[in-house]
Amino acid sequence: MSALAPREQIRATFDRVLAEGLKAESVAGTSDEQIDAWAAAQGVDTVPAAVRIVGVVG
Repeated sequence: MSALAPREQIRATFDRVLAEGLKAESVAGTSDEQIDAWAAAQGVDTVPAAVRIVGVVG
């Protein structure tokens, strides 16, 4: 298990895939409103915090 906090784990993973060739401009963040609309369209009442972290990391 990683000693990093979830936000740091996600950032480290994102940085690693950038280093492996993913172009940062090929991904975009998203707003809480967009995440909430996506979740509602899926019939979900709550969204894990990690989803919101991923939405803004880029």
